[in-house]
Amino acid sequence: MPATEHPYVLVKSPLHIIGVYLATLRERFSSPGETFQWFYNEEDHLSRIYIEAGAGDELKKNDARPALYVDRAAIIFPQVTVGDFAGQQNHTGLKGYYCVGNGQILVDCVSSNRGESAVLGDIVQGFLLMSSNEILRVYNIRDNTPITLGPTTVWEKDNRLYSTRVTSEISFDVKWAERPVARKIQSLDTRITHSNNVDYHQLAFDSLARVDLGE
Repeated sequence: MPATEHPYVLVKSPLHIIGVYLATLRERFSSPGETFQWFYNEEDHLSRIYIEAGAGDELKKNDARPALYVDRAAIIFPQVTVGDFAGQQNHTGLKGYYCVGNGQILVDCVSSNRGESAVLGDIVQGFLLMSSNEILRVYNIRDNTPITLGPTTVWEKDNRLYSTRVTSEISFDVKWAERPVARKIQSLDTRITHSNNVDYHQLAFDSLARVDLGE
């Protein structure tokens, strides 16, 4: 799985998984070709369907065309072992931890027409079900089933629109490690020793002397 490019979005974090589903659905709706009724195009003015992450506040766009909104429900990180402890390297003191995140990815299929919303829900549910093994293989998620197709109801965001919700149960591994404080201090000392050419006094002074021009 390719590494994430955002410095604060970790690989296989909930936000990253939302992006996986978003990219997968966009690919599904762009692959049939321009004759497909809901053909997706990255150029907004050419696309016949709106596919975005979030709850969906672009009501004006939804008035004119259907939309798929990818979001998540609550994600739970239960303890797998006491303290999530997985193991330790005796020679370094490095401690490893592990748990499994569990929750739901939500796809709201929104349209001004009840039938269209229902059909989109069928397409999304069938696609996620039949491609679930590929998603697991490519993105290394622990599980993404069962897939649930909900009823078509008036959308809670706008009573002029209808929504059919498709949910995908997800679980994914979460791993992290702790490095002993003594080794951190030793590493910091090594970095300072090898950076004698830095004028730390001037560095601090320049930072403290910054001026807010109010522009």
